[in-house]
Amino acid sequence: MSNKVFLDNVEYTLNNEQYKKVKEICSQQAFLGIREISELSNCSLLIMDYQRGYRWTETEIQALLEDILNVSNGDDGYCMQPIVIKPRAHINNNCFKLNGFNNDEILSSVNVIPEGYELIDGQQRLTTLFLIHTFLNENEPYSIYYELNRNIDGHFIKKSKEIIKEWFNNKKIDPKEFEKKISKLFFIWYEVRDTNETAEKIFKNINEGKIELTNAELFKALLLNPDNYDSNNTYAEESLQVISFEWDKIESILHDDDFWFFISRDNVEQLGQCTRIDYIIEIYARYLNLDKKYSFDPNKDYFSFLVIQRYLEDSKAELDVYVVWREIVRVFNKLYSWYKDTCLYHLIGFLVASEEKKRGSKSIVSDKLFELYRFSEQSNIYDTQKRAKSFVYSTVIEPIDKGAALNIEDFSYDKKKVIKNVLLFSNIYFMVFYEKLNADNKTDMLNTEDIIRFPFRLFHQIDNYGKGWDIEHISPQTLEKSLSELKFQEYVDTIWSWYDELNDDAYIINKQDCLDKTDNYLKNKLSDGTYNTKRQDYLKKIEGYLNGKPTETDYNNADINKLWKEYAEEISQDPDDNIRNLVLLNASINREYGNAFFNKKRQIIIEHDRKGQFIPICTKNVFMKYFSNSIISPTRWTDDDMKGYGSFLDNMLKELEGWKSDE
Repeated sequence: MSNKVFLDNVEYTLNNEQYKKVKEICSQQAFLGIREISELSNCSLLIMDYQRGYRWTETEIQALLEDILNVSNGDDGYCMQPIVIKPRAHINNNCFKLNGFNNDEILSSVNVIPEGYELIDGQQRLTTLFLIHTFLNENEPYSIYYELNRNIDGHFIKKSKEIIKEWFNNKKIDPKEFEKKISKLFFIWYEVRDTNETAEKIFKNINEGKIELTNAELFKALLLNPDNYDSNNTYAEESLQVISFEWDKIESILHDDDFWFFISRDNVEQLGQCTRIDYIIEIYARYLNLDKKYSFDPNKDYFSFLVIQRYLEDSKAELDVYVVWREIVRVFNKLYSWYKDTCLYHLIGFLVASEEKKRGSKSIVSDKLFELYRFSEQSNIYDTQKRAKSFVYSTVIEPIDKGAALNIEDFSYDKKKVIKNVLLFSNIYFMVFYEKLNADNKTDMLNTEDIIRFPFRLFHQIDNYGKGWDIEHISPQTLEKSLSELKFQEYVDTIWSWYDELNDDAYIINKQDCLDKTDNYLKNKLSDGTYNTKRQDYLKKIEGYLNGKPTETDYNNADINKLWKEYAEEISQDPDDNIRNLVLLNASINREYGNAFFNKKRQIIIEHDRKGQFIPICTKNVFMKYFSNSIISPTRWTDDDMKGYGSFLDNMLKELEGWKSDE
């Protein structure tokens, strides 16, 4: 194999690592196809002793029976997962043949096994299906042989017969109707042709997770099989090398988490779902499925492979698998161009992040991203941006839209799902669109490198590996009533924050214009002589405690705890649940301070920001009071602060109203 690859009229010289990867991919050849159960009638399958034997229990057997029962007469067929086999010659040796359901002898000794296959993966399904078929019909659908006659295998097979018989007796199903359903079953036939690896090694790789028969791996087998190329293509070898080179290149880019978490909120590989390149293949398959009016279900196993296999069968005379690969590369290139486009990066990244996680579905592609991809196939980049904006409108505004003029008062804590999306988008809006609208230079800032991108990678990592994201009250209104459970440093820090806030109140009291800009509740408190007498008493006692220099072994003071409880009950009120008093915050930080003072929260956020932990820009701006027109009190969240933050959110919502689709 050459160390040079020609792609788009450009010659690439592979370094040693690239050459090794390309060669490895090129060597992974297998025959891949679809086999209906009727096509296995003369098939001889051998199960070697390195496998553990038959072990299915009632749970798996009944699940298979129910799956078959649910096959409808209108279905084209039902996919039964991949079967991995390797061709073998006939065997002149003592082995054991699996007998049909009604034979009391489970395994019979034989001296010759005809030419056939070594069954590497699929033993449990094929054995169970063999027993079901021979329960309904004495004709054996295929032959299964075991290298060893192990008592444990016989025990599980005997138990399976009892489960199958009982299931049919309870269901009272017409055997002929069930046979018709069985006839609709088909397998993905994965025939290993790599003579360098033994079947035992392949078996171990599959069971240890080193080989995952995902849609991508199955499609790769289609790509790398020379039989799938136009017989007149004299450049088949070069095509295989180009595919291997591009496959490795695409996989490498997909493993850049900044790109991956722009298109996906989950790390699919760590979840054990599939590989990242499956995402690109699924987009292509979903587009084909709709374009060709196929009826495959994207939520089912092996959707992508089945769609592409069908497309190749329907188009055999017109194209080979290399053409399909070029179309898949085009899908990837489009996604990557979106990633490079600052506007689309933020719009699509938000749409993906705001989409609910799919439960019980095999699909990994964002539905909104796919809708946008479909639209973009008939549109230019400008119209695609407009459509993406309309999708953002439908995500942020539409769920709350009452047909009347939008009011910020409509956005409150009880609408958590909507509020979370609004708060997430507010960070993106501030970083990109708000700065553009307020810039002195009105040039197209969205396509410059000057704009700092929102880090969807960090956002999703906190969602996936941390405690997620909370909707947090900026000013808690209701303080925690007890300090006694706090550890030393947190206890002392809370007392200091309390002291700073009480001191700050003294400044507000002496400045009428500052007093007028606080919220009414605090204004009334600070204008109350009785409360101010208490406040001065609090300050005096707190000063005495702090001057005593508390230590780790002597910090939890009963008098201070009692005083705190009294103050917390005095100052607490019903929380303001409007969005002007809400931000998005890492849940682990939120749990750290609970219902603490605004000043205490501010200190904790500054400390986490100093350590390099991701704090959303709007959350940071709120606690730094960057939205405030004037800073009345550095330790409290005042009405004036809330109005400044609310004004920013109101401007954002008004702009979003202009993003509504005209359609």
